[in-house]
Amino acid sequence: DKAATARLQHILNDIAKADNKPRIFDESGAFGPKTKEHVIKFQQKHNISPASGIVGPKTWKALLERWAALRPLPLA
Repeated sequence: DKAATARLQHILNDIAKADNKPRIFDESGAFGPKTKEHVIKFQQKHNISPASGIVGPKTWKALLERWAALRPLPLA
């Protein structure tokens, strides 16, 4: 799904920025070799096995937890 892939690319871009790295994607929503490569790197870094490049529930959970940690929550 193009929208989910664009969201994934956006999250990976935000994580890269937080790690003082350059932006990775143009957030096109196209899941190509570059997206797969960076998903595998994320999976390896976060001990998600197998590091296949497939974004399943464990990978989404880790991505969203890491992404949420980058953003301060607004006070009610």
